[in-house]
Amino acid sequence: MSLAFVKRLKRKEIKRYPLLNTDSFSDADLWLITSIAVAETGDMLILKDMNEVKKIAEEYSIAGLSELQLLIEEYRTSENFMLLLEQKMNEASKLAGEMIREKKTGLEALREDETVEFKSSIEWDYKQNKPNKDLIVSIAKTIAGFMNADGGRLIIGIDDDKNILGLEKDISLLKKQNEDGFQLKIGEIVSNYIGKEHAQLISTSFEDYDGKKVASVQVKKASEPVYVENKDTTHFFIRTGNSTQQLNTKEATAYIKKHWK
Repeated sequence: MSLAFVKRLKRKEIKRYPLLNTDSFSDADLWLITSIAVAETGDMLILKDMNEVKKIAEEYSIAGLSELQLLIEEYRTSENFMLLLEQKMNEASKLAGEMIREKKTGLEALREDETVEFKSSIEWDYKQNKPNKDLIVSIAKTIAGFMNADGGRLIIGIDDDKNILGLEKDISLLKKQNEDGFQLKIGEIVSNYIGKEHAQLISTSFEDYDGKKVASVQVKKASEPVYVENKDTTHFFIRTGNSTQQLNTKEATAYIKKHWK
């Protein structure tokens, strides 16, 4: 039995049935459905998106769910089924490896530019090997710069040379020493230095690289100018090239007039 029968089944012009409830299928059933998705797209990465897999399965069930279930039964009793199962397990293993390599490659491909900035930490000073409150202000400046430009992504836990340092040192300084505490700290920085009303413009997520956790702070463009207030002074920052720049009053006035027309 091959997928050729499935191909013919798909071409039948019969009433389309609702999206399949794959929760009712056994593991063997799901192997067949995922194999159909891979055969149709020619791409193992389709398995990363189960919604797409279900859509493809639905397309093959236009002759009726009962027809697809008969097909599943026939395929399950086929002499080639165990070979298929072994093949799928091997493919799944390869896919896992590809996904890991893809994550590493994605990190290596990143570089600092107008939308990406690396920071070693939010408070821990790796050069002095102790906490440094001035680093917190630097985080606020970068976030404000992104808000005053076109948004961007602040990656914390990686230095300028892309060495993965992780968040362990920063988290050890928090009252709530976990990801939630770290996320709260980022929100606190925005509220204290930029304004509580702008905290909604950021979202923080976490990823593991080489056993170390890294934070990704996504920053949206602000609908109006934002300022960093520190020690009774107010400053205006923008993101330009791969750095955050402070503008003087004249420069800021001209920029604001042009940027928020």
